[in-house]
Amino acid sequence: MAFTHLQIRSSYSFYQSIIKIPQLVKKAKEAGYDALALTDDSVMYGVVPFYKACLDAGIKPIIGIHVPIEAEGQVTKTLLLAENDIGYQHLIQLSTYLRTNDIVHLPLDSMEALAGGVIAIVPAHTMIQLQVDTWRSIFGERLYAGISPDEVRYLDDQMLDMWQQKHDLRFAATGDVRYLQKEDIDAYHCLLAIEEGATWEPARTGEGLQHHFRTQEEMEQLSDSALWQEALVQAGSIAERCTIQLQFDQRHLPAYPVPHGGQADAYLSEICKQRLEELYGNRQDAKERLAYELGVIKEMGFSDYFLIVWDFVRYAKEHGIRVGPGRGSAAGSLVAYVLGITAVDPLAYDLLFERFLNPERITMPDIDIDFSDYRRDEVIRYVHSKYGSDHVAQIITFGTFAARSLLRELIKTMEIPQADAAYLLKMIPNNMTSLSAGLRASEELTVYVKDSEQLKRLFRIGVKLEGLPRHVSTHAAGIVISADPLIKTVPLASGHDDVALTQFAMKELEQLGLLKMDFLGLRNLTLMDHVLNGLPKKPDMDSVPLDDEATFRLFREGRTNGVFQFESSGMKQVLRQLKPSAFEDIVAVNALYRPGPMSYIPVFIRRKHGEETISYPHANLAPILEKTYGVLVYQEQIMQIAASMAGYKLGEADLLRRAVSKKDADVLSKEETRFLSGCIDNGYSADTAKEVFSWIVKFANYGFNRSHAVAYSYLAYQLAYLKAHFPANFFAELMSGVANQPEKIRQYMREAGDSGIEVLAPSINKSFGKYTVENKNIRMGLLAVKGIGAQVVREIIQARKDGPFKHLFDFCIRVSLSKSALEQLVLAGAFDSMHVNRAAVLATIDKAMEQAELFKELYEQPSLLGEVEFEATYAEQEPFSSMTTLMHEKEVLGLYISSHPLASYRGDLRSSGRIAIQQLDTLPLKKQVRLAAVLLQQRTIRTKKGQPMAFLTLGDETGEMEAVVFPDLHRQIGRFLEEEALLDLSGRIEERNGERQLILQEGQLFREDMLEHGKERLFIRYDDIEEEEVLAIVRECAKQYPGNVPVIVVHKETRKSYQLSGAYHLELNHGTLGELRKHFGKENVAVSGQ
Repeated sequence: MAFTHLQIRSSYSFYQSIIKIPQLVKKAKEAGYDALALTDDSVMYGVVPFYKACLDAGIKPIIGIHVPIEAEGQVTKTLLLAENDIGYQHLIQLSTYLRTNDIVHLPLDSMEALAGGVIAIVPAHTMIQLQVDTWRSIFGERLYAGISPDEVRYLDDQMLDMWQQKHDLRFAATGDVRYLQKEDIDAYHCLLAIEEGATWEPARTGEGLQHHFRTQEEMEQLSDSALWQEALVQAGSIAERCTIQLQFDQRHLPAYPVPHGGQADAYLSEICKQRLEELYGNRQDAKERLAYELGVIKEMGFSDYFLIVWDFVRYAKEHGIRVGPGRGSAAGSLVAYVLGITAVDPLAYDLLFERFLNPERITMPDIDIDFSDYRRDEVIRYVHSKYGSDHVAQIITFGTFAARSLLRELIKTMEIPQADAAYLLKMIPNNMTSLSAGLRASEELTVYVKDSEQLKRLFRIGVKLEGLPRHVSTHAAGIVISADPLIKTVPLASGHDDVALTQFAMKELEQLGLLKMDFLGLRNLTLMDHVLNGLPKKPDMDSVPLDDEATFRLFREGRTNGVFQFESSGMKQVLRQLKPSAFEDIVAVNALYRPGPMSYIPVFIRRKHGEETISYPHANLAPILEKTYGVLVYQEQIMQIAASMAGYKLGEADLLRRAVSKKDADVLSKEETRFLSGCIDNGYSADTAKEVFSWIVKFANYGFNRSHAVAYSYLAYQLAYLKAHFPANFFAELMSGVANQPEKIRQYMREAGDSGIEVLAPSINKSFGKYTVENKNIRMGLLAVKGIGAQVVREIIQARKDGPFKHLFDFCIRVSLSKSALEQLVLAGAFDSMHVNRAAVLATIDKAMEQAELFKELYEQPSLLGEVEFEATYAEQEPFSSMTTLMHEKEVLGLYISSHPLASYRGDLRSSGRIAIQQLDTLPLKKQVRLAAVLLQQRTIRTKKGQPMAFLTLGDETGEMEAVVFPDLHRQIGRFLEEEALLDLSGRIEERNGERQLILQEGQLFREDMLEHGKERLFIRYDDIEEEEVLAIVRECAKQYPGNVPVIVVHKETRKSYQLSGAYHLELNHGTLGELRKHFGKENVAVSGQ
């Protein structure tokens, strides 16, 4: 028998191999192997993709694992191979046992029950030291002694031959493969060094440590020893013995425990019919639709599935866990609606069941459920408890080496010089998909790397390591439920909260016929929950009117921050143009605002407002397209057109929709023939049929799932309703949900301010942990203060139960905080209610803490307190300047709370022609503008030529915007592009992906002297001279004393005032004031802002 590789670790043996399965199978095929093994270290992560890849390549897959077995006080890494399906099952159980119990090694005697169908290959150098009979008693004739290529040079044929005859044990050659090409050894050893935190040493790569994938000829040439040649033959014989069959054509759907041992079909029908009558009364169309759906569900064998989903959704609702209105095509099912799984009426919204479950195409149903994210795990625990820990598991995912994180690891382990390291990290940004992409993107980087052998080696190694798995994680939503114990099909590993984790990823589980369900945690449902919990009287969210004027006004004005899927500035702009007046408008724009169909939004808007004639490919399509003004928006519309014109069943129409979206020429030709034939049979002309089919093909990729759009738009509408009617509560919870995202808080604060809601600084007497409503305003939570954690907040709230804090000294006596925490609270404004300036409170902290130590004993003996007169005396201290106060707030809160550095200068900025950021959306594209702004964030990248450019986030008191600094300007201003810098900028308004941005053309620091003059204004009052004379006097003065201070003239009698243009601005000095007072009188000339 020809040699077969029986010992190959893939990259799923983390840090022990750099082999990726597709490349492994390709390499084996090229080398002429007809069988191949995968044997990772105690795990089976790669079994299914390996098995399928081998079958596709015409190679026999062999499955095994390395297991550390303890015998006679010695631990041996033993290679176990599945000889048959029984052996495969035993490997699953062994791997599960190791990965769920954190077992370092297995005692040999514990293998006895799981040795059936398992071939064991023990390294020969170890085997000769062990009691062979003990191992043989467990594995029988399936026991071999293994010889690897690294050991072959040390073979003592005579000694081993004698030992073999004595123990009647066969030798088998193993490859011990960890990388594919011989030249991959550098990458492999670098990976080992990364795991060990060691420095990579090329000297370690001696010939004796080779683990590459050898051809059969190379294996034979390692030694001409008869023993080795026989071992090669035995490896082939073992491969012949190993045959397993994975089942991909079976379903492992769990059974719902129907009361009293009843049948799932009948029970589902009973529940649905009862609820149908409650919801629809005696409506015949509803009865017919339900009967049809139940028939399809029964025929496809999915009644248990629906009952399982109904059960855990019901559990969630009964326990106050908010459930979403539905997602995906499941919202098109009447059965799902009457069961309470979804909350949108499929009959009212003309949603199609066949888009969800198609009798013409048998696939597993897929109902994904949204829960409030902070309680999702309760539902998972319920399912785990109901169906048993053996039947429920969460799904594994793998974290991999990404380009930039790998680059950091390589820099460290290869000891790249600091200058080179800094340059590489600068040239490979966080969003770079791969190291090779980084080289392709920059000619400068390519040249830089080519000049260094060390860097060339780094990139050669990096390309081989990136994308390798490095750790396991848990899928964000996926749960698998099985009829039989999962261990019969899937190896398991330890998970969270006693819920196991599958060793197979989601795709492989679905291929094996296991039922996957998504339990998604949705932050927006948590937001809704928290808003409702804060209201004295909660509205029923499933009964809110869908024609509420306040809600539609909010949509029309684009005030949709916090409204699910309607938050982007581009979407807000569309809403302001569309001016939605019906729920269908909201559904349509939600479906259209995506790459591709977005280009049809202008047509949709024009037709809605009567600015463009609504047209249809054929008049008979009006009932299908009238809600979308003749624009093909939804996938379901394609299905309805095929059914209406060409006589398709809706299930067949769904197959047509899928086919045309794939644009396969052969399939398109067949479908076109059928469509045309059907249309002609129904009385349409061939030209009309061709026109409509071409139209369908054109729009097929753009169409969106209407069921999903309706369900998620319904959730968006509910949130908008809460925002429109309970704005303070909504904004408070919205801000609490993004407490660690200052840029979001700033955005929400501005919108709240536009609604007349003020966000107040944190307060030791009034704040709680999160943002709360206070007299129709919002009080910032104490958790927003840097360095203040939940435990500190609890202590403050607990102490406050004995009454509000009277002063800093009282606070220090009743709450034990560190000095730094106290300082943070003071600088955040939390002590402002003491009516002492922040600088004075800050300067008094040491004294207050000292006195608190003395007085704490008295507080613990209330009888003594009556004899003590406590007086709070603060240090004498000048208040902080406005700018210093704001900088402190930014430091401890991440944002400005009392004002904004530019707010007090807005009038002067306006008079000098500088716009506010909120004006950007109202100005035409390409317009040149000038503005002052604070630099909030910047991201620097390199162009293909290696030149730096930057993307900036700028802010003022009215909003935030993105700006681009191209290389030429970056060379001039890059040195002062630092966060919190005040900038004076000019540029051109552009639009990218529906978002306004500024292409900067000039920039400089906003100078201090500009800030100072910006606060001053010169007022002149006059009454007995003409306006022309006033202007002449000021004009002459401006020629002599030109400056930056605006002049405002006021008529004494009428009190009419106006600000003179920039040509009349003056410099303030004695000469200016003296000249003006000579003409107008001392009492009629005044300066504000000094």
